Parts: sequence; structure tokens; C-alpha cells
Amino acid sequence: MSKIAVVYASKYGSAETYAEWLAQELDVQALSIKKTKPELLSESNILIYGGGLYASGIKGLKEFKKKCGAFQNKKVVIFTVGLADPQKTDYSEILKNSFTEDERENFKFFHLRGAIDYKELSLPHRAMMAMMMKMLKSKPESIQENEEFFASYGKRTDFKDKRLLIPVLEYVKQLSD
Repeated sequence: MSKIAVVYASKYGSAETYAEWLAQELDVQALSIKKTKPELLSESNILIYGGGLYASGIKGLKEFKKKCGAFQNKKVVIFTVGLADPQKTDYSEILKNSFTEDERENFKFFHLRGAIDYKELSLPHRAMMAMMMKMLKSKPESIQENEEFFASYGKRTDFKDKRLLIPVLEYVKQLSD
């Protein structure tokens, strides 16, 4: 029988929400990476990790990898959470910078949309978003492709949707059969 661990790192709550929804569907508990013991990960044969996307990469991923040690005989599912529409976004550079070639070949990746409330952002994150806005506005060719970003800038926007987890659930259930 498969033992599944659902682990996440979330600064503003979207990755946590998806992890909790996923754990509920799989009848397991979602755990913050900060509270996850390496023993739980070593005992589990299906590891699901979710983290928010930031300029520096995937939140908590280094800690997750450190606590996992080796991924031998493990099925690993990674979900990222960001604002960009996964249908229009190329994540290859983020994955290349965050995972080894072997990990990219053997892990399964899903990209989900989260939420943002500019009032809740930390000062550094607000500054990063302002710099991104300025940079994108300076490139006329990027205006159409970043239309949603411009429309949501400075506001509260929530793209979280439980239905986005259907492909993740189907994949995990396939692994555990």
C-alpha cells in the first residue's frame, strides 16, 4: 500500500490551500515543510511537494530536498503556485534552475494559479512587483502577453480553484494503484 506525504511551503497561503485540498482528497495530512520530519518523508513512497513561485525559485524546495535526502524508490510530484497562467507560461527555466536533469526526468510537475493581495505583500515583494511592472511597461511587445498582470496590479486577485487539482489527483491515484 502506498504511503503518501503532502508537504508545502507557503508565504501567502495559496500553496497551503492547494496542499490541504489535495491532502483531503487523498485522506492524508498536509504538512508545512517546517514541521515535516525527515522520517515521514523516508517512510513515504509518494512525495508531493507544493511551493509558491518567487523570483528566487520555489519556496521551501531546498529544505524539502535536504529533508528527503535521496529520492531512490520514491515517486515525486511537485506543484508550483504562481499568478501566471500555466497555459501561457514557460516554466522550463525555473525547473532547470531548481532541479537536476535526473529530477526533471523522474519527477512529475504541475503548475497552478494562486492569489495575491497587494496589501498583504511584504515590502520586498511589493518592491519586486513594482519593478516588474516598470520593466514590463517599458517593453511594448510584452503588454498584450501580460495583460492580466497589468489588470490585477495593486489589487486582490484570486485564481485558486480546487478543480485545478484534478490532473494532480488523477496522476497520484495512478501511482498508488
